[in-house]
Amino acid sequence: MSVHPLYEFESLYDGPKPGGVIHVMNVAAVPEAGARIGEHFTIRRASDVEVRAIRRLHEWHGLFVGGFGSRNPFETKVERHAPEAQKGPLIIASYTTERLPSDDHVYWVAEHTSVGVDVYQVQWASALTPWLLEFGASMRWHQSLGCGVHEDDVRRFAGFADLEPEPFVRLDTAAIDELNDVFSKWRQHDHALVDLESPVRKYLRIRALPNLELRVLGYFALLESLITHKPDPKDPTESLMRQIRSKMLLLDDRFERKLDYENLTPGTAPTKVWNALYEYRSNLAHGSVSDFQSKELRCLLTPGKAETFVQVALVSVMRQALEEPKLIRNLKAC
Repeated sequence: MSVHPLYEFESLYDGPKPGGVIHVMNVAAVPEAGARIGEHFTIRRASDVEVRAIRRLHEWHGLFVGGFGSRNPFETKVERHAPEAQKGPLIIASYTTERLPSDDHVYWVAEHTSVGVDVYQVQWASALTPWLLEFGASMRWHQSLGCGVHEDDVRRFAGFADLEPEPFVRLDTAAIDELNDVFSKWRQHDHALVDLESPVRKYLRIRALPNLELRVLGYFALLESLITHKPDPKDPTESLMRQIRSKMLLLDDRFERKLDYENLTPGTAPTKVWNALYEYRSNLAHGSVSDFQSKELRCLLTPGKAETFVQVALVSVMRQALEEPKLIRNLKAC
């Protein structure tokens, strides 16, 4: 019988006590000076012992052992080949996977010296930036060693990496500075004024869902919970669609990064984009078919483009709630 990694690595563990290390799946490089976020969280290259532990934890949980979504993105690379010709209604591309030499394996961990929830607060804060830190296998020490894997997150990242040749981010000095700034504000944020912990945690779970349509509905539900109130059925100007549209147009002028409407159909007015997005959301909620060639939805181009736009919009609103919580609280009520 295979020995659980908890027992195999307890005597070899050389991380901080109390504290631990957690595999940051989507990081491939950090500045030479290092990547420290807050007082207790440092991203660094994994040691040989930590890499071995991560591999064994993946094996124990049945990850990367065959089937779709099984490519180990930390030890292989994938190349996508354009299809020679369209085959019927489908455009079929091919992929080639190549194993990397051990020196090129991509294993980075976050070393943390806290035993509470601090490590996850760093992740929650990072979700409000373009550099969401994705956590996988972990080894933590309090009174004894504990090991675990966020299986859904690892499978989601592996599935994404199957279709994306370069699924990693490289954190430069500017990114580290912004992560520290946002984390500092997160630690000082009054969640009684505008609760951000609950929507961010829900956002991470929705993001891991395998179904695009469910993700879109989830993002819209969180967006509505942050900036809309229950409409008065006697007042058509209070419909959720009108609230979302008018408030998102207002907020876009205050976002750290303005929404990229041009990434959809260039030249389309933002009002029309939000009308189309809410039409798509309503179709999903009521089980109707969405035709992206129709006049109403054409500006969105594809379901994937629509999902990405709503996801970025949601993150932007959560970030603004961190920066200006009173504004978001007052906007929700009006």
